[in-house]
Amino acid sequence: MSKKSIAWLGAREQNIYGLAVLPAGVVLGAALPNDGKLAGASLWGGVAGGIVCFFLMVLVVYRLLFLLKKKDVYISFKGEYPLVGTMALGMVVAGVEITRILNSLLSIEGIATHVVRTVLPSTLAIFFILVPGLLASANRFRPVIAAVFSLVGGGIVLWVGINLFSLALLPNSYTIIVLVEGLIICSMSLLLLMNNHWSVILGVIIVIFSIVSLIGAPAGVLGGSLAVAWQQKRIPAPVQGAKEQQVSSSI
Repeated sequence: MSKKSIAWLGAREQNIYGLAVLPAGVVLGAALPNDGKLAGASLWGGVAGGIVCFFLMVLVVYRLLFLLKKKDVYISFKGEYPLVGTMALGMVVAGVEITRILNSLLSIEGIATHVVRTVLPSTLAIFFILVPGLLASANRFRPVIAAVFSLVGGGIVLWVGINLFSLALLPNSYTIIVLVEGLIICSMSLLLLMNNHWSVILGVIIVIFSIVSLIGAPAGVLGGSLAVAWQQKRIPAPVQGAKEQQVSSSI
């Protein structure tokens, strides 16, 4: 493949990444506070936010992705672009809501409001854009994705059990059982990361306790099923001829 073709493909990939996060930029720009003096401020803010977000992705974040791919820490996967866009949009919406809560609690005013409402959602979006590819890369050697889903399921069970702890001493209360189930699911999830050779057994245990608990069943069953189906990537052994050539070149 010629250098021009490689450069064209790289530019095309950059633009696709930029277009994927464009809706997130529009939402972020439209959500910025305005004093109402400019007609259609939300519209123009959305347009400006989309343009800035596009170029931020193309010129900055894509270079970080390229560096991570080069180090084999991040890998591309099917459905990457829609997922990147969805993650960016979801984190921007979440970040905007978090900043509104922070502004009401801390009484942030003036230019600090614009800074907080811009930096926090953008930081969350950039971080979670990287998460799927990082997890996919790590999942080749350990069942990381299965452990994450299982931890989410176990965390939900634990959260419900903790909120119902005041009812633990009542007759016919299942609060203690819920807490134990949540602890078991979370413990098995952590063991998945430390002992990947037991992924099938641990996955079955996670599925059973997730179904019994009902509360964290969707995430827990998904995580346990992924653990059962997970297979470690085998690194091919180096060819003998390549070894001899390497030795001779070093001499």
